[in-house]
Parts: sequence; structure tokens; C-alpha cells
Amino acid sequence: MKRRIILFVLLLICGVSLPALSGLLVFPFSTVSTELTLAYTITLFLIFLLTAILLRRHKILKSYWQIFFAFFIASLAIFFDFLINMPSGTMSGLVLDMLMSTSIIVGTIILLTRVSGNTLSSIFLNKGNIKLGLIIGLIGFFFFALTSIPAAQYLFQGQNLTLEKVVTWLPWILPIVLLNGVREELLYRGLFLKKFE
Repeated sequence: MKRRIILFVLLLICGVSLPALSGLLVFPFSTVSTELTLAYTITLFLIFLLTAILLRRHKILKSYWQIFFAFFIASLAIFFDFLINMPSGTMSGLVLDMLMSTSIIVGTIILLTRVSGNTLSSIFLNKGNIKLGLIIGLIGFFFFALTSIPAAQYLFQGQNLTLEKVVTWLPWILPIVLLNGVREELLYRGLFLKKFE
């Protein structure tokens, strides 16, 4: 029982460290120098890589090496995304930034998954029931589309939010939402679920 608690706490710390790369937890990167941010990200992916290598060589703890290698892949992908980040103040620039960001993260994950000897199905990239997926996706999309304005008004006091504005923003919102969905599903679910089993 004690070993499981220690493992839980260790994996929780590792899990919290990934959103910290994006500045979502621990400390906001907007208030930290670029040099410190780079030092943090490099240190993090090196720790994960060394841990994965050491665990792979350890007789008893070998079964955990894939989890730490997944943390290495995720932190390295986020690091590459940070290096090549193209912030923009325009909507077309934001869409281009999201496209670039998603390509970097997904490409890094796929490449390093294959290098580690795993198949793409180990990160849930395999042919599934496309018809069922599209039906569920469309139902979810229309539900959130219909409830977005009342939810924004209730949760964020978006009093001047109208259907006309949302329809005008739709060509910019849709690609960002879809690209972000692909990126986050692969980065936070695909990389880890089968390894945690």
C-alpha cells in the first residue's frame, strides 16, 4: 500500500509538471524570463528521459519505464512547441499558430512513439468506428454550440455576446477548437492511458 501511495504522489507531481510547461500551473510564464522557462523545460524533459532509461534497466521497476518515457515525449513536444511558438494578435495568426503548434506536438508524439518501439495504436491512433465517432462528435458540437451563448452569459457575464457575433467568429473558432482537441487528446490521453493500465 505504501508503495502505491508513493507512486501515486510521484505520478501526480509528474502530471502537474506538464501543464506547468504551458504556464497553467505552478508559475505563470508571463512573469518569468524566457531563460528560466527554457531551463525549466530542458531540465524537466531530461529528468523524464533519464528516469525512463534507469527504470528500463532496473529489474523490478522495468514495467514503469514506458510511463516516464511518455512524460519525456510530452515534455519534449511542449518544449519544441515553446521554441517555435508564433504568437499573433490577428485571428488568422492565431489559427496558423494553433496549426503549427498541433503539428509540432502531434509529430513529436508520433515520431517518438515509433522510435520507442510502440505502435500507433498504443496512443489510440487506429481505425475505429468512424460513423459512430462522427455522430457523437456532431451531437456534442451542436449541444455546445446551442448552449455556448447562455453559458458564456451565465459563467463569464458575456452580456454583449450575440448569435451574430458567434457566427462571425465561427470560421476562426472551429479550426482552433478542432486542432486543440486533437492536440490535447493525444498529449494528455493518448500518450498515457494504455501505459497507466
